[in-house]
Amino acid sequence: MFPVRHGGAGGSGGDMLAPRDRTKHTLGDVLGEIESRSASLLQQTDYAVPRAVADLQFLAHQSRYSTDLNIKRRIITKLVDSGLINIIVHMLCGASEALDYYYDQTSSDTADRTSLTGSVDAESHEVDQLSDGMKNLRAVITLAWNATDKSSLLCQQCVGRGVISMLLRLLDSPRLAVSELLHATDKTRMFIVKGCLGVLGCIVRSCDDDTTHEVCREFLFTLTL
Repeated sequence: MFPVRHGGAGGSGGDMLAPRDRTKHTLGDVLGEIESRSASLLQQTDYAVPRAVADLQFLAHQSRYSTDLNIKRRIITKLVDSGLINIIVHMLCGASEALDYYYDQTSSDTADRTSLTGSVDAESHEVDQLSDGMKNLRAVITLAWNATDKSSLLCQQCVGRGVISMLLRLLDSPRLAVSELLHATDKTRMFIVKGCLGVLGCIVRSCDDDTTHEVCREFLFTLTL
């Protein structure tokens, strides 16, 4: 029986299968749950449903919180073997729509919260309940970032499945323009930018070859046309 220890930054944490779960679980429990939830996601066509949100957040949590490097590598390997690349591609295909919906939601929220003096509380402006699409996008970015950092196989799969182009296209969104981010009072879009760049950095570092460089060059060239 091999308990998996999870903890937040700076804390020892407990043995948890998911956030706020204080029950002790074996590594086998965690790996089995990863396989089961990944299989469930791969059978779904719409990730903007409560079950998909819960499954993606669970997988993202597992990719982040193991304090043992060897255990974390086994968890990442299980995620990759369970079809993580297909989950990443599926979510990124609808990333722009999720970002647009979130932008519209937060813009409306800002207008509603603005006082008669024209000021708005930055903390209250942060949307308490993100749309399911944005929750899923954040979860998948977290998953991809943590997994590409530890798995060269996933990095190779990302190159082969066009993930580099998808991430660059997402970063080119007007919703993530510098002019937008400079005045943004929420941290969600900043996280999307940071996460996309983090994933790209992991891929380029792991797949430092002509094919990867050519994919980046070709897409960047199209942006200048």
